[in-house]
Amino acid sequence: LTEEHQIGIMADASQVILAIPQALSLGGAVAWDPYSAPATNGDVVLFDDIVTCVSEQFSVDADRVHSLGFSNGGLMAGMLLAVRPEVLASVALMSGGLGHDFTEGARPTPTLVVWGGEADSGSGTDFNILAAEALATLGERGHPLVGCDHGLGHVIDVAWWPWVFAFFADHPMTEDGAPYAESGLPEVFPEFCFLP
Repeated sequence: LTEEHQIGIMADASQVILAIPQALSLGGAVAWDPYSAPATNGDVVLFDDIVTCVSEQFSVDADRVHSLGFSNGGLMAGMLLAVRPEVLASVALMSGGLGHDFTEGARPTPTLVVWGGEADSGSGTDFNILAAEALATLGERGHPLVGCDHGLGHVIDVAWWPWVFAFFADHPMTEDGAPYAESGLPEVFPEFCFLP
């Protein structure tokens, strides 16, 4: 099975709606825009349109809208974390990072930070440094956090989807934003994950 097919099977089993846009190709590379002003950022507008469109066509629980991205997509997820905290229940930055100022009064959004250790780099970006910076910044801002350093470099693995989906399921907008604070991480998480 392809990775996309396996994710689809897990989503169906969990009654999850997946909206997976593909970034445009710019200069031969796929790229999102995780840095420009949100008011004129076409990718932030695309996110807003996707949420609206999916919500109009399906029964969407507004308290369970999440964002995930890997690499440049992880940087875009970091942008959405900063500028759409009123929409997102939680976010997963997978070899991603933060690149934009937070909206004034933004709520602390539960965040899963996943990266591949010192060898995690791509397109000239050191995601190991970005992960450390994200954990520090989000921790200072009071965001409930889970960190996962898999040590495999700049990769993503289909075997991780069960605990990523578990993180999202455990972090709806309306409930305690830090359900793992007292009980620790559920068993579905691998040993390389931790509470900062």
